[in-house]
Amino acid sequence: MTYSETVFEDMEAERQRQIARWGTEVEISARFPTANDYAARKLVIAAEEVGEVARAILEREPLSALYTECIQTAAVFAAMAEGVLRYQFGVKEPRDD
Repeated sequence: MTYSETVFEDMEAERQRQIARWGTEVEISARFPTANDYAARKLVIAAEEVGEVARAILEREPLSALYTECIQTAAVFAAMAEGVLRYQFGVKEPRDD
């Protein structure tokens, strides 16, 4: 398995963990009246995750901890992108045609 494949596999596993904890992007986006409200909330979460990456670097945490923070951050941005598509195309998956 390549490093890229490992990263994407780990990011998908993190997305599934997030979904189990917080719900799907359909469920989350239903709480916000507009795409901008949704994106603003997700950006706050993503900024906190970026801060965790910075902390791991500055505190010279083990590379495994830095990797975990990077995966969590990437998964939050992936969820945000998914949510934006859901606002753009509706609940239906855009490639379900």
